[in-house]
Amino acid sequence: MPPRPVTLAVVAFWLAMTGWLVWRDLLPNLRPGEPPPFKIDLVDEAQRQGAPIHWKVTRNDRDAFTAKTHVEYVEADDTFNLVCELRPRTRPGDDSARSLSMDSKYRVTREGELRSVDVRIALPPVEVRIDGEVRDGKFAPRLRIGGPLESEQQLTPVEVSSWGSVLNPLQPLNRLPGLKPGQHWRMPLIDPLADALPSALTSSRGIRSVDAQVLPETQELEWGGQVVDCLMIEYTGDDFHARTWVRASDGLVLRQETDSRGERMVMERQKL
Repeated sequence: MPPRPVTLAVVAFWLAMTGWLVWRDLLPNLRPGEPPPFKIDLVDEAQRQGAPIHWKVTRNDRDAFTAKTHVEYVEADDTFNLVCELRPRTRPGDDSARSLSMDSKYRVTREGELRSVDVRIALPPVEVRIDGEVRDGKFAPRLRIGGPLESEQQLTPVEVSSWGSVLNPLQPLNRLPGLKPGQHWRMPLIDPLADALPSALTSSRGIRSVDAQVLPETQELEWGGQVVDCLMIEYTGDDFHARTWVRASDGLVLRQETDSRGERMVMERQKL
């Protein structure tokens, strides 16, 4: 019989490992209605010292934009800004829609809780800004439109999950680890492109909700000259459909496709 301290140490280790396995592997399946959290890890933090992530963006199957995403550390309150810059490709013969540009910023805690959102999109002569903070489990957005149709309104607050997950078709996340086949959840949708397009200005604007589900089987995606096994998230809502391709091995987001109000946008991660 080993000494009592050794026995207690073995039991404590066993309990700790069992708890960790339950949290990692079983809890997500027992709580399928929770979205995966934003991931702030050492890889993301290292981006502060390295190059941003580059994305190729097509609109209605034509090369249209370039995008860069990176993470900024906010030392004052130990939070992180997930930043995206979308810029038009400058080529001869570009139509006016290609003058669209966007800057967005999501502020999250180290634990992955969403604190605030600030999205600004310009499609001359229209400028749109959607911003707001998460308080008491609700996201309270404000919509401001500048230009010929200048207006400002406080939109109806919408509930967010404990992780505060929000979908923006123009800002894929870097990683979504911990996805499980069959997971499903509901989340707010911020669609600044639809709000900025002239055809949408007479339609309903603001925050909508979509249903997200991880398909039960992995999907193959050709990326960077290789075939990669991915978990696919499908998002559905009124006149909205989107898919996010997440590499199964490490949760890296490789591609995001969106169909909304006649606009098809595809953002594909560029391989280094």
